Amino acid sequence: MIKLLLILRKAALPKATVNVQPAGHVFIRERVTLTCGIESGDDWNYEWYKNNNLLRDAQRKKYEISNVDQTHAGDYTCKGTQSTGRIYTHTSAAVTLTVSGEFGDFLTYFPSLKLLCVSFCITTERSNGKKTY
Repeated sequence: MIKLLLILRKAALPKATVNVQPAGHVFIRERVTLTCGIESGDDWNYEWYKNNNLLRDAQRKKYEISNVDQTHAGDYTCKGTQSTGRIYTHTSAAVTLTVSGEFGDFLTYFPSLKLLCVSFCITTERSNGKKTY
């Protein structure tokens, strides 16, 4: 009887999901925002994990990385507990963040894409003084 009660309680837990902006593949020096969505209620305390390790500096609904580098690549998950500590969520499915070299390096390998990014490249060159193609 006790096992049945535990199984029913676990099945009723709210679901957490991770959303990444921009998409899961980013370039060095980009800004990334991961958002933990919980399907019901408010007043959640959030926990973020990278490769199943707790990120102690990430305890809000949104986890922002302002200057991505290779060390940020990995699988991210989140979960929440309500402030009362009595209700918690399932851990979200993992979202994989893949980090590549700078966008200008990408164009070296795909020169035909240079025309598609002229506006972006010119804006980037003006803002950081570095030629991107």
